[in-house]
Amino acid sequence: MTGSDPKRPKTTQDLRTRDRLLQVAAEMFADRGFKKVTIREISAAAQANVAAVNYHFGDKDALYRAVVQRAIEAMRETNDLSREAGRGTPPETQLRAYIRVFLSRLTGHDRLSWIHRLMSREMEGPSEVTRLVLREVLEPRMQHLSAIVGEIAGLQPDDPRVMRAVLSIQGQILLFGRPIAPRTPQLWARLLADSTVAADHIANFSIAAIRDLAALPA
Repeated sequence: MTGSDPKRPKTTQDLRTRDRLLQVAAEMFADRGFKKVTIREISAAAQANVAAVNYHFGDKDALYRAVVQRAIEAMRETNDLSREAGRGTPPETQLRAYIRVFLSRLTGHDRLSWIHRLMSREMEGPSEVTRLVLREVLEPRMQHLSAIVGEIAGLQPDDPRVMRAVLSIQGQILLFGRPIAPRTPQLWARLLADSTVAADHIANFSIAAIRDLAALPA
Protein backbone atom coordinates (compact mmCIF):
# COMPACT_ATOMS: atom_id res chain seq x y z
CA MET A 1 0.00 0.00 0.00
CA THR A 2 1.42 3.38 -0.98
CA GLY A 3 -1.50 5.61 -0.17
CA SER A 4 -5.16 5.75 0.66
CA ASP A 5 -7.51 5.06 -2.24
CA PRO A 6 -10.28 7.68 -1.92
CA LYS A 7 -12.57 5.52 -4.04
CA ARG A 8 -12.43 2.55 -1.69
CA PRO A 9 -14.58 3.01 1.42
CA LYS A 10 -12.83 2.32 4.70
CA THR A 11 -13.79 -0.94 6.35
CA THR A 12 -14.44 -1.31 10.06
CA GLN A 13 -11.03 -2.92 10.37
CA ASP A 14 -9.44 0.05 8.58
CA LEU A 15 -11.04 2.48 11.01
CA ARG A 16 -9.94 0.43 14.00
CA THR A 17 -6.37 0.34 12.71
CA ARG A 18 -6.39 4.09 12.12
CA ASP A 19 -7.67 4.72 15.64
CA ARG A 20 -5.03 2.44 17.17
CA LEU A 21 -2.32 4.27 15.24
CA LEU A 22 -3.59 7.61 16.54
CA GLN A 23 -3.76 6.39 20.14
CA VAL A 24 -0.30 4.85 20.08
CA ALA A 25 1.25 7.81 18.26
CA ALA A 26 -0.33 10.24 20.74
CA GLU A 27 1.27 8.49 23.72
CA MET A 28 4.65 8.10 22.00
CA PHE A 29 4.82 11.69 20.75
CA ALA A 30 3.78 12.92 24.20
CA ASP A 31 6.38 10.80 26.01
CA ARG A 32 9.36 11.13 23.65
CA GLY A 33 8.70 13.93 21.22
CA PHE A 34 8.12 13.92 17.47
CA LYS A 35 11.73 13.45 16.35
CA LYS A 36 12.52 10.50 18.61
CA VAL A 37 9.62 8.32 17.47
CA THR A 38 9.72 6.31 14.25
CA ILE A 39 6.88 5.11 12.05
CA ARG A 40 8.14 1.57 12.51
CA GLU A 41 7.83 1.84 16.31
CA ILE A 42 4.33 3.30 16.08
CA SER A 43 3.20 0.58 13.67
CA ALA A 44 4.63 -2.21 15.82
CA ALA A 45 3.01 -0.90 19.00
CA ALA A 46 -0.32 -0.51 17.18
CA GLN A 47 -0.01 -4.02 15.73
CA ALA A 48 -0.26 -2.60 12.23
CA ASN A 49 1.69 -2.98 9.01
CA VAL A 50 4.48 -0.42 8.56
CA ALA A 51 2.66 0.84 5.45
CA ALA A 52 -0.48 1.55 7.50
CA VAL A 53 0.71 5.03 8.53
CA ASN A 54 1.24 5.97 4.91
CA TYR A 55 -2.10 4.45 3.93
CA HIS A 56 -4.15 6.23 6.57
CA PHE A 57 -2.28 9.53 6.98
CA GLY A 58 0.30 9.96 4.20
CA ASP A 59 3.44 10.37 6.32
CA LYS A 60 4.71 10.93 9.85
CA ASP A 61 4.13 14.71 9.70
CA ALA A 62 0.50 14.18 8.74
CA LEU A 63 0.09 11.63 11.54
CA TYR A 64 1.44 14.16 14.03
CA ARG A 65 -0.98 16.81 12.76
CA ALA A 66 -3.84 14.31 13.18
CA VAL A 67 -2.72 13.65 16.76
CA VAL A 68 -2.61 17.39 17.50
CA GLN A 69 -6.05 17.83 15.93
CA ARG A 70 -7.40 15.13 18.25
CA ALA A 71 -5.84 17.00 21.17
CA ILE A 72 -7.41 20.27 20.01
CA GLU A 73 -10.85 18.66 19.83
CA ALA A 74 -10.50 17.32 23.38
CA MET A 75 -9.27 20.68 24.69
CA ARG A 76 -12.14 22.49 22.97
CA GLU A 77 -14.51 20.11 24.71
CA THR A 78 -12.90 21.01 28.04
CA ASN A 79 -13.33 24.70 27.23
CA ASP A 80 -16.99 24.14 26.42
CA LEU A 81 -17.61 22.08 29.56
CA SER A 82 -16.06 24.75 31.77
CA ARG A 83 -18.25 27.45 30.23
CA GLU A 84 -21.43 25.42 30.52
CA ALA A 85 -20.67 24.45 34.13
CA GLY A 86 -20.66 28.09 35.19
CA ARG A 87 -23.12 29.62 32.74
CA GLY A 88 -25.52 32.15 34.29
CA THR A 89 -23.80 32.14 37.69
CA PRO A 90 -21.79 34.84 39.55
CA PRO A 91 -18.14 35.20 38.45
CA GLU A 92 -16.79 33.51 41.59
CA THR A 93 -18.97 30.46 40.87
CA GLN A 94 -17.86 30.51 37.23
CA LEU A 95 -14.23 30.46 38.33
CA ARG A 96 -14.87 27.54 40.67
CA ALA A 97 -16.57 25.63 37.83
CA TYR A 98 -13.68 26.41 35.48
CA ILE A 99 -11.09 25.11 37.94
CA ARG A 100 -13.12 22.04 38.85
CA VAL A 101 -13.67 21.01 35.23
CA PHE A 102 -10.08 21.54 34.14
CA LEU A 103 -8.58 19.77 37.13
CA SER A 104 -10.94 16.80 36.82
CA ARG A 105 -10.04 16.45 33.14
CA LEU A 106 -6.32 16.58 33.90
CA THR A 107 -6.51 14.03 36.70
CA GLY A 108 -9.13 11.78 35.11
CA HIS A 109 -8.44 8.32 33.77
CA ASP A 110 -10.07 8.76 30.36
CA ARG A 111 -6.81 8.48 28.36
CA LEU A 112 -6.48 12.25 27.97
CA SER A 113 -3.41 12.72 30.16
CA TRP A 114 -1.18 12.52 27.05
CA ILE A 115 -2.54 15.88 25.89
CA HIS A 116 -0.87 17.84 28.69
CA ARG A 117 2.45 16.09 28.04
CA LEU A 118 2.20 16.69 24.30
CA MET A 119 1.31 20.36 24.71
CA SER A 120 4.18 20.85 27.16
CA ARG A 121 6.57 19.52 24.52
CA GLU A 122 4.93 21.64 21.84
CA MET A 123 5.37 24.82 23.86
CA GLU A 124 9.00 23.99 24.67
CA GLY A 125 9.82 23.36 21.03
CA PRO A 126 7.10 25.04 18.93
CA SER A 127 6.27 23.55 15.54
CA GLU A 128 4.01 24.76 12.78
CA VAL A 129 0.96 23.50 14.68
CA THR A 130 1.65 25.65 17.75
CA ARG A 131 -0.14 28.65 16.23
CA LEU A 132 -3.17 26.45 15.55
CA VAL A 133 -3.32 25.35 19.20
CA LEU A 134 -2.92 28.94 20.39
CA ARG A 135 -5.62 30.29 18.08
CA GLU A 136 -8.22 27.55 18.48
CA VAL A 137 -7.77 26.56 22.13
CA LEU A 138 -5.54 28.67 24.34
CA GLU A 139 -6.61 32.17 23.24
CA PRO A 140 -10.35 31.47 23.71
CA ARG A 141 -9.57 29.82 27.05
CA MET A 142 -7.56 32.79 28.29
CA GLN A 143 -10.19 35.26 27.07
CA HIS A 144 -12.89 33.40 29.00
CA LEU A 145 -10.84 33.23 32.19
CA SER A 146 -9.70 36.87 31.88
CA ALA A 147 -13.31 38.01 31.65
CA ILE A 148 -14.16 36.11 34.86
CA VAL A 149 -11.14 37.37 36.78
CA GLY A 150 -11.66 40.91 35.53
CA GLU A 151 -15.26 40.91 36.73
CA ILE A 152 -14.27 39.66 40.19
CA ALA A 153 -11.48 42.23 40.48
CA GLY A 154 -13.42 45.12 38.97
CA LEU A 155 -10.77 45.52 36.27
CA GLN A 156 -10.64 45.27 32.50
CA PRO A 157 -9.87 41.78 31.13
CA ASP A 158 -6.69 43.02 29.45
CA ASP A 159 -5.32 44.68 32.58
CA PRO A 160 -1.82 43.29 33.33
CA ARG A 161 -2.90 42.43 36.87
CA VAL A 162 -5.72 40.31 35.49
CA MET A 163 -3.46 38.59 32.98
CA ARG A 164 -0.93 37.70 35.68
CA ALA A 165 -3.74 36.30 37.85
CA VAL A 166 -4.95 34.20 34.92
CA LEU A 167 -1.48 32.73 34.43
CA SER A 168 -1.26 32.06 38.17
CA ILE A 169 -4.55 30.16 38.15
CA GLN A 170 -3.50 28.09 35.16
CA GLY A 171 -0.18 27.35 36.81
CA GLN A 172 -1.86 26.07 39.96
CA ILE A 173 -4.20 23.84 37.93
CA LEU A 174 -1.28 22.35 36.01
CA LEU A 175 0.72 21.79 39.19
CA PHE A 176 -2.09 20.06 41.07
CA GLY A 177 -3.07 18.16 37.93
CA ARG A 178 0.33 16.52 37.46
CA PRO A 179 0.68 12.80 38.27
CA ILE A 180 2.02 12.19 41.76
CA ALA A 181 5.69 11.18 41.51
CA PRO A 182 6.60 7.83 43.15
CA ARG A 183 8.93 9.41 45.74
CA THR A 184 6.70 12.33 46.67
CA PRO A 185 6.64 12.80 50.48
CA GLN A 186 3.56 11.17 51.98
CA LEU A 187 2.14 14.44 53.29
CA TRP A 188 2.42 16.09 49.88
CA ALA A 189 0.92 13.04 48.18
CA ARG A 190 -2.13 13.20 50.45
CA LEU A 191 -2.58 16.89 49.70
CA LEU A 192 -2.42 16.25 45.96
CA ALA A 193 -4.51 13.09 45.87
CA ASP A 194 -8.03 14.56 46.07
CA SER A 195 -8.77 16.71 43.01
CA THR A 196 -11.98 18.08 44.56
CA VAL A 197 -10.13 19.39 47.61
CA ALA A 198 -7.40 20.75 45.34
CA ALA A 199 -9.94 22.55 43.16
CA ASP A 200 -11.53 24.16 46.21
CA HIS A 201 -8.13 25.27 47.48
CA ILE A 202 -7.12 26.82 44.14
CA ALA A 203 -10.46 28.63 43.92
CA ASN A 204 -10.41 29.93 47.52
CA PHE A 205 -6.76 30.99 47.29
CA SER A 206 -7.24 32.69 43.92
CA ILE A 207 -10.51 34.47 44.67
CA ALA A 208 -9.09 35.95 47.87
CA ALA A 209 -6.14 37.34 45.90
CA ILE A 210 -8.22 38.51 42.93
CA ARG A 211 -10.46 40.65 45.14
CA ASP A 212 -7.40 42.67 46.16
CA LEU A 213 -5.94 43.04 42.67
CA ALA A 214 -7.33 46.54 42.06
CA ALA A 215 -5.33 47.82 45.05
CA LEU A 216 -2.05 46.64 43.50
CA PRO A 217 0.00 48.73 41.05
CA ALA A 218 -0.59 47.75 37.43
